[in-house]
Amino acid sequence: KSMNKESQEPKQDAPPLDLTEILAYLVRQSGPFLDQLGVQRDLCEKLVDTLYSKRNGRLMHPPFSGDRSLIRNEDITDELDLRIARVLESTGYHREGFWNDPAKYKISDNRRHVAIVTTASLPWMTGTAINPLFRAAYLARSTMQKVTLVVPWLCKSDQQLVYPDNITFSSPEEQETYIRNWLQERLGFAANFKISFYPGKFSKERRSIIPAGDTSEFISSREADIAILEEPEHLNWYHHGKRWTDKFNHVIGVVHTNYLEYIKREKNGALQAFLVKHINNWVTRAYCHKVQCFRSIFVLTSWLLQYN
Repeated sequence: KSMNKESQEPKQDAPPLDLTEILAYLVRQSGPFLDQLGVQRDLCEKLVDTLYSKRNGRLMHPPFSGDRSLIRNEDITDELDLRIARVLESTGYHREGFWNDPAKYKISDNRRHVAIVTTASLPWMTGTAINPLFRAAYLARSTMQKVTLVVPWLCKSDQQLVYPDNITFSSPEEQETYIRNWLQERLGFAANFKISFYPGKFSKERRSIIPAGDTSEFISSREADIAILEEPEHLNWYHHGKRWTDKFNHVIGVVHTNYLEYIKREKNGALQAFLVKHINNWVTRAYCHKVQCFRSIFVLTSWLLQYN
């Protein structure tokens, strides 16, 4: 809202960035790398807070407790982003050429667009198939946003390995009909949302469906507003396409599965879990603006219904 308000005001020259602002932004952008070096995220956020507060001539507030500290860090991040945007706008800087990104989604009818991307689909009765499905239905019930559920499509041989009771589908349309019928039997209202399929491959070793190709391509640029990545680490283990945070205005990761506990049970599990932990942290922080555990999903859904 503050960014929209800012864009409506007359453009003014902004003072150039000083050293502490540049350092604060550099530390924040280096978060995923510092995380791999063992630097805790809280420490990075405190350093950014300290540097930016010094720039503004503000005294550091006493340490907050609980959620108030999170609010403080988010405020500092928003202020820093707005400051960078003002400086870039005042200089007339625009990225061009190879590194130029297409224009991000803009609200045209006062409705946001939410893309929910998940790693499984019915009839596989797993959490990442069922929970995102109900999330899409209830978010679509509100008139504040349009919703697209993005699920994997498997070849017939993989379907036979994954889906129970020998259920298979000849086309995505056939599977979509199955999904909607299953959902309709359990809802007391009409679920008006779109279902889109991306190609996936079942990995026997990981007992998981792995995206094949760039999953972000299955949401058009004109609909790339808010993305909810169900199991962001899983979706991005082999992601080689456009960065989610470059294409979408806001990206939220919802962590479902404790993969580390499964890995620890395998041979050399402790070493594998150590490596996977850092890989998961890296890809999650690289591709998401915010990450939530599944236990806080009610807070996430409530926030999305109010996000405008």
